[in-house]
Amino acid sequence: MNEITTTAAPGCGRERFSRRLRRLVIGLATVALGAGAALGPFASAANAEVNGQFPTWSTWTFRDCRIWTGDQASPQLYAVGDTTVQCSSYHNIAVYTKLVRNGVLVATSFNPYSYFPNTYYVPDVPTAPNRVCGWATWQTVSWVSIDGSAWYSGQPSPASGWAPAC
Repeated sequence: MNEITTTAAPGCGRERFSRRLRRLVIGLATVALGAGAALGPFASAANAEVNGQFPTWSTWTFRDCRIWTGDQASPQLYAVGDTTVQCSSYHNIAVYTKLVRNGVLVATSFNPYSYFPNTYYVPDVPTAPNRVCGWATWQTVSWVSIDGSAWYSGQPSPASGWAPAC
């Protein structure tokens, strides 16, 4: 962040005003970041995060992180498993997401996993879209590693039947 500078002598009104303005800007930025974190992963339907509107997701805890596993929130996407992670402190987070159709693995996240250094929030780790039409039972499974730990898989999403848009 750039410092606000003045040419006034120390203790003058302009310098005090600059310090107050700098503190105000930092304070407002902190409040905005905190408000966004408090809303969590289901703050907006426009975000492509785990869908919190239907009972097709599960949540579990690993260390100081909460993980949501389920289908992606965007209704126009078809057969996409998704993982959202929110921690109470900053970590190096690796996430791997798998999508299962009728008990068979059909899609995974890319590369084969996504890595997020020094963060507390990972909004979206989707699987590759899978264009399969017709009724099926879908389930998402997430694997998470925090700060280089072993991979941990918590509770998968509930197996739910639906026909993705084709």
